[in-house]
Amino acid sequence: MSKSQLIQVPVGFRDSETPALRMGEVVDSTFQIMSFLSRGETGAVYEARDMLLDRLVALKLAWRDSNAPRLLPEARQCSTIAGPPAAAIYALGNHQGTEYVVAERVLGERLSELLVRAPLPDAEVVAIWRAVVEAMAMCHAAGMAVGDVSGSSVLLFPPRAGVRRVVLGRFSMSQVPAIGPHGRIFAPEVIQGQAGPDDPMAAEAIDLYSLGAVAMELATGKPLFYDPELEHVLRGHVDRAPPTLLELRPDLPPELSDLVDWLLVKEPDARPPSVAEVLLQLDAVIERSNSHKPPLRILVVDSNPARGRWLASLVRRANPRTLVAQAPDGADASAKAQAELPDLLLVDATLGGSMNALELGMYVRSLENQTSCKIAVLGEASPGNQAVLELVGATMVNYAPSAIVQFVRALAEERASAERPRRARRRSGVLG
Repeated sequence: MSKSQLIQVPVGFRDSETPALRMGEVVDSTFQIMSFLSRGETGAVYEARDMLLDRLVALKLAWRDSNAPRLLPEARQCSTIAGPPAAAIYALGNHQGTEYVVAERVLGERLSELLVRAPLPDAEVVAIWRAVVEAMAMCHAAGMAVGDVSGSSVLLFPPRAGVRRVVLGRFSMSQVPAIGPHGRIFAPEVIQGQAGPDDPMAAEAIDLYSLGAVAMELATGKPLFYDPELEHVLRGHVDRAPPTLLELRPDLPPELSDLVDWLLVKEPDARPPSVAEVLLQLDAVIERSNSHKPPLRILVVDSNPARGRWLASLVRRANPRTLVAQAPDGADASAKAQAELPDLLLVDATLGGSMNALELGMYVRSLENQTSCKIAVLGEASPGNQAVLELVGATMVNYAPSAIVQFVRALAEERASAERPRRARRRSGVLG
């Protein structure tokens, strides 16, 4: 006699082969079970019909195992977000001694299913990624980390009036998996054991990396560092530099590639400061892509990479039509300025190397006697250098964020005024 015949796991326990609820069974005199949907660590999920309100719902029934987690914390997480990324919670109760939660039945298509059919056009890649970024930003605003966003853990609702709703697996009451098929978080710091997947201090950086990975999956149709062998996938996330979107999808905006590169940095502290910041920059990229007006071109020159990224982010927020390039030193900046003269050269006053801020300003002014490029030197200069900088038309700007934003906005307004067509003045008098 086989072991399975000798030992029968009781109905309702995690390892039982018999569903805890039968099709057609009614829970709490209200919810009629229609079909089985999924099973997970916290319970089994069924599609049911709310007979009072005549609507489909998802009913999650907890396992009866003594060590099974309760469903209430999971339901509270969804209620805390109370928005599109999470399933709405309708009811909580107890069925024959077992906890259950009734939630919104989220219907749609998993991102991985969409990507299998055909490569997405550039506009669709940007639109869906923005919806995912916004969904994660809403979760973070409610104080909730996501843990994994990938083709397997993101559900897309069909577009309604051009808008997609994204439901994230962790907040779907298990109608969508909370994590991909490997059951792993792929942020390098988690793989290497430097941070735990549930560490609240590491949660935001982990989510940021996940956003970059799902952007690559959207653009290419496959998960980042895809390989049938899990060990190769893990090694890729830890040791290999990811390809750039610009290489793989030149039809996408170059600045989108820069943003994704920033998200996929191996070092957590070098990633963007927040998901909200990523959403701001993504919206600026989208606005510039849709604008028929030429962007305001700014070249940021700073030998400190972190401060350079901060400056680039700051000027993008100051004006959405800003196209930012970065240079780590005067030699690189002079080469970029010679190739395409920027509208504004934003340079750190303490720039070192083969060409300091003063020499760089003088070089830019020498380029075919160009005067259209504004030069702003950030920080303080000696009285002698400041006098020479003024001779080449440079403006000293305080490092305070408000001062930099004000300077960029004033330049943008000056340019916008110059682009406006002048109305012809009407002449008065008697025609003779």
